[in-house]
Amino acid sequence: MTDIRTLLLRDGMEVMVPMAIDKVRDWSEEDRQAAAIAAADVIACGADELWEHNPKKRELPRGRVTSSIAHGLAVLAYQPGGIDWAGGHWCVTPHDGCPKRSAR
Repeated sequence: MTDIRTLLLRDGMEVMVPMAIDKVRDWSEEDRQAAAIAAADVIACGADELWEHNPKKRELPRGRVTSSIAHGLAVLAYQPGGIDWAGGHWCVTPHDGCPKRSAR
């Protein structure tokens, strides 16, 4: 069963990822790759801190971690087939079996 916090984070990504996709649209593949590596590093170091309630115990601000998740998903949306995460789907090119395609 998916945790309510994960669902809330995913709902936030429904807004943040399209904005991040727009931001990286004109970036080169190399720049996107560098952004993905940077995002992965922040996520690996700070994703567990999203659930920390005491801000003094967090090494990274929640906003930095959530922004990194959004940017990571945005970069992955440019890959063939896009990206599925926590029940959400993001892609920039229509493809077979695309859940967004049937909603369009």
